[in-house]
Amino acid sequence: MKKSSASSPSPHILRGSAWMIAMRWSTRAVGLVSTLILVRLLTPQDFGIIAMAMILVGLLELLAQMGVDLALIRNAKAERRDYDAAWTVQVLLGFGAAAILALVAPLASEYFDEPRLTLAIRLLALRALVAGFENIGTVNFRKELDFGKEFRFNVYKKLITFVITITLAAILRDYWALLIGLLMSSVAGVFLSYAMHSYRPRISFSGIGDIWSFSRWILVWRVAEFATEKLDQFIVGGLVGTSKMGGYYMAAEVSTMPTIGIVNPIGRSLYPNLAKMMHDREELGQATLNVLALAVLISMPIGFGFSAVAEHAVPILLGAQWIEIVPLMEWLAIFGPALCITAVFTQILLVTDHGKVQVACAWSHVLALAVALPIVGRLGGLEDVAAARTLIAWAVVPLVLWLASRVLPVSFRDLLLVLWRPTLAAFAMFLVLEALPVHLTEIQAVQLVFEIALGALVFTACAVLLWHLSGQPHGPERDLILGLRRAAAGLRVRGTAR
Repeated sequence: MKKSSASSPSPHILRGSAWMIAMRWSTRAVGLVSTLILVRLLTPQDFGIIAMAMILVGLLELLAQMGVDLALIRNAKAERRDYDAAWTVQVLLGFGAAAILALVAPLASEYFDEPRLTLAIRLLALRALVAGFENIGTVNFRKELDFGKEFRFNVYKKLITFVITITLAAILRDYWALLIGLLMSSVAGVFLSYAMHSYRPRISFSGIGDIWSFSRWILVWRVAEFATEKLDQFIVGGLVGTSKMGGYYMAAEVSTMPTIGIVNPIGRSLYPNLAKMMHDREELGQATLNVLALAVLISMPIGFGFSAVAEHAVPILLGAQWIEIVPLMEWLAIFGPALCITAVFTQILLVTDHGKVQVACAWSHVLALAVALPIVGRLGGLEDVAAARTLIAWAVVPLVLWLASRVLPVSFRDLLLVLWRPTLAAFAMFLVLEALPVHLTEIQAVQLVFEIALGALVFTACAVLLWHLSGQPHGPERDLILGLRRAAAGLRVRGTAR
């Protein structure tokens, strides 16, 4: 693809991304508040049990989904038989996942040397069973770009789960509060899906072949994606005790929460928008560059910034009892931006019928993790595992970009040009924050606020400087500067009118 003078991202993508970011950050905000309360009511051991259980439960639930929602979104001519077939597949896979979980629970308990896991996993098997009955009609929220309803559906579900989990944690003070909360999340999802959408699915086997022809690649990719995200926890859980497993799990969840919480919603809104432009290669190529530029500009400063301030953020956010996970978070926060870059291309490659390429990228990543992490875990410690996971994720990024450039209407050079300015600016910010004295003040909250403000200032200044030195190309930096100028002009006009 020729170097484009590029337009701004499509208004539909921007609007959809805004809704999805609002949804994700609303649910993440509820999740963060929930976490901040739960870490003070429960112990790392409680979280360790849940982390161990969710490795197996999450994999089986992922297999049960199989991408039927994406198959319907991509099919512009989907009829009732397609929706009913998708729902039938969803229900059957839910039953299958629940049965497998009930059978293999003792094996997981033996691997992790945690006898409480058997009952925990069998309870969560009900979650997979219940989730299969969720109304397939809610797929139309995304397909018809009605992201407002998608927003409400997910936020309502999160709020219901929040109330139930916190109430139970305050009463029970152990991991059963988390288990029951996870189960009730699926119950709430089923209830809300029928309350918010009028479609009433029924069992139908007609059209299942069409669903499978597309979803098989989604299935293979999602297994790889899950392995990428959880393989380190699986290995850690087999090497250390439940308490340390809980610490690693919390470090992974909290450190990547800000980055993934912003960029994943962009991908979620990206899929239905790209489905409408997949036959226009020029528009598709430009959308690829625009969305990648936006994702990188957001994720880089958040990931590298969180890594730099982790020492002061952890005691404030989680409490002093979690201070030992700081070295893990310093590495895993940097893992976040790499994960976001690959997530953007996941959506693009899937919607453009390049599922094989995406599967190749994903399984290359899994293979590297499967070879390196067991060795690192046995020779080193948890911090070495976190470092290896992060370095491997970044090593995979050039491969993803190169493979994407082979099948998409963009060049490898164009993709690198989108990446280098935010990456360099984020690294400069990281170095400045790392050079600060450890204790500028005795008040940790004041130090944290100062570091965040300084980091934002350094990143913004470096990003704008590099943008000017690059000839002021089109992209999110230009849109941001123009937006700030318009806002400043509006303020001046209002001030003059007064």
